[in-house]
Amino acid sequence: MFSAMIPTNNELTGMDERGRCWLSDQQWAAYFEQARQGKDRSILFHEMVSAELARCGPGATLLDIGCGRGIGAGRVLQESLAGAAGRFIGIEPDRDVAVSDCFCQVHRCTLEEAPLEAGSIDVAMAAFVLEHVADPASFFRKLHEVLGRRGVFWAMTIDKRHPFALLSNLAQRMWLKRPLLAWVRRGGPAENVETYPTFYRSNTPRALARHAAAFGERRWLSLNYVGQHDAYLPQVLHRFAHAADRMARSLRLPGPTAIVRLSKGTVQSTR
Repeated sequence: MFSAMIPTNNELTGMDERGRCWLSDQQWAAYFEQARQGKDRSILFHEMVSAELARCGPGATLLDIGCGRGIGAGRVLQESLAGAAGRFIGIEPDRDVAVSDCFCQVHRCTLEEAPLEAGSIDVAMAAFVLEHVADPASFFRKLHEVLGRRGVFWAMTIDKRHPFALLSNLAQRMWLKRPLLAWVRRGGPAENVETYPTFYRSNTPRALARHAAAFGERRWLSLNYVGQHDAYLPQVLHRFAHAADRMARSLRLPGPTAIVRLSKGTVQSTR
C-alpha cells in the first residue's frame, strides 16, 4: 500500500463551457492505480470526497446519504470530513441507528423524502447505499435536483457483476442472510455488516447510465484486491477466498466493490 496523491484543484477537475465540473482522465487514472495497488477502499473513498471538497473551497455543503454507520469500520473518516465542509448534512432513515454529532442537520428519512432545497448541495456521498435503493429513478431524480450547478456525487457500493452480489441476493431470498452474518460476527465484528434488503438495480455501469442519464459525467471504478471478503467470512475460509481474489485480479474481472462519481454537465459516460 502506498500513500495517495491528493490532487490540487486544477489537477482534480476541469470546467466545461457552462462552468460545470468534470474529473480529468489523469486524476481518474491515478485513483485507478491506487485501487490496483490495493489501497484500502474506505481510505480511497474518503480521499476522493476530501479532494472534491477542496475543489469546492471553504463553505461547501456536504450531504451524507445513509450516514448512520460512517465510512468503513467506524466514523473516524466520516467525522474528519466535517472539518473540511462548511455544512455537513446527514440522511439516515433507520431510527435505530445512532448518528454522529458531527452533522449540523440530520434527516431521519430517505433521500427522496428529505426536505432539501433544490441546488443546495455541493457534494453528496453515499457509502454502501445504492445497493439498497429500490427505485433508482426516484433516487437519482432527487439527487440531481438537490445538487448545485457544479454538484458532484460520490458513492461506494457493490458491483452487481461480481458473484458476491449474486450470493448476497440468494442468501436474502432463502432467509439465510441474517443467520449467516450472525455466524460471522461470532468471530469478530464485520465491517458495516447489515441486513437491509438489497436490490442492486443501479449497480452496473449500464444500469447506472440508464438511471442517472441526467448527469453529464458518470465514472465507475471497480475495486478488486486480495482479502476483500475477509470481513464477511470466518477465518478458516480466508485462505481459499484469497486464492480466488488473486485469480480474479489476474483475469481482470470486476471486483465486488465499485466507486462511482456523477456530476452535472455535458452528457458523457466513462468506465
